[in-house]
Amino acid sequence: YTSAVLSEVLRMGNIVPLGVPRMSTSDTTLAGFHLPKGTTVMTSLTSIMFDKNVWETPDTFNPEHFLENGQYRRREAFLPFSAGSKRACPGEQLARTELFIFFTALLQKF
Repeated sequence: YTSAVLSEVLRMGNIVPLGVPRMSTSDTTLAGFHLPKGTTVMTSLTSIMFDKNVWETPDTFNPEHFLENGQYRRREAFLPFSAGSKRACPGEQLARTELFIFFTALLQKF
């Protein structure tokens, strides 16, 4: 449950509102929009983290977003450290570990 709470904190807090800029390498069409070669595209992570089509209650703090049958599950639309496997945040694992340790230590004190 702790991992679900921390994931929901990161989803709601969303400290990185935009993903890393990408550039189209050729003329392409995306969602009906023509993108000429060289167009810079940025992902709005905020719109993904609060998408009503993905999250049952996007505007409510709800750790259940990350639980399935009582077990933690990673959501594809959960992108607190930017998007993309090649250019994901290099400090993501360290940040997750530190956040988990800090949060559990805080809980132990109270």
